[in-house]
Amino acid sequence: MVYNKNIMETNNVHIYKSSYSFRGIPDQKDYANHIHNTYEILYFLQGNVQMIMGGNVYKMKKGDLFIARPFTYHSVKVVDKSVPYERFVFNFSEDFIPKISKEFFKNARDVYNIPSSHPIYGLMEEWKKICLENSIQDIEEAQRELFKTVITLLSTFITEKEIKPVKTNKLIEKILEYIDEHPTEKITAQNLAEKFFVSTSWIVHTFKTHLDISLMDYVNKKRILYAQFLINNGLSPTQAYEQCNYTDYSTFYRQYKKFIGSVPKLDKKQD
Repeated sequence: MVYNKNIMETNNVHIYKSSYSFRGIPDQKDYANHIHNTYEILYFLQGNVQMIMGGNVYKMKKGDLFIARPFTYHSVKVVDKSVPYERFVFNFSEDFIPKISKEFFKNARDVYNIPSSHPIYGLMEEWKKICLENSIQDIEEAQRELFKTVITLLSTFITEKEIKPVKTNKLIEKILEYIDEHPTEKITAQNLAEKFFVSTSWIVHTFKTHLDISLMDYVNKKRILYAQFLINNGLSPTQAYEQCNYTDYSTFYRQYKKFIGSVPKLDKKQD
């Protein structure tokens, strides 16, 4: 059994999308690794799956709420497809976050477990019921306020318990951080190997094994997302292409269109 309900609203300021999904037999091909320039919250209901967040791997349990910041690589790994997988996903731009919650999201951990006594837990159960019993048209008005309430409540969520990953790679974490902090530099496996005192083959192999994405695919996606960010903030596509250290505009244009789904000029904000 597969059940999906997706709702999306966009304008020049906000990008907001919510989805509820239940899959009786989850298939790994439906959960490709991905990266985007919006926030993502995944609220886990059931399943035998893991969440990969950067260099960390987490075992999911009911009530876990994962927060992926913009430009953060993340994916779901199906451990046992005989167990149904059920979750909510919310994607939203930083502009959608209420002022009271901005500091929380700036310093948020990868994952929080929401206890059954917390209001967020009850809201998510209510939201599931709404999604199952109503049409998309009927829930469009309710979803925005409900989700804003969840975001606001998160800013008041206090817990000393930190959920530890089941697997981590500190060196990969440092490499990811370096790539994140240098989106306009030319990055290769060789210069990363020299900087972090490892072999080129180690970086290529470990990156692919740990993150299920090749190093250069990751680097290119990061550059494209940064170019999109620059264009959204007023630079021309040519300026963004140059600032992101591309040497061939046709390559930049092709990669941008393939990954973003539109040509560069279409993403520029309208006055």
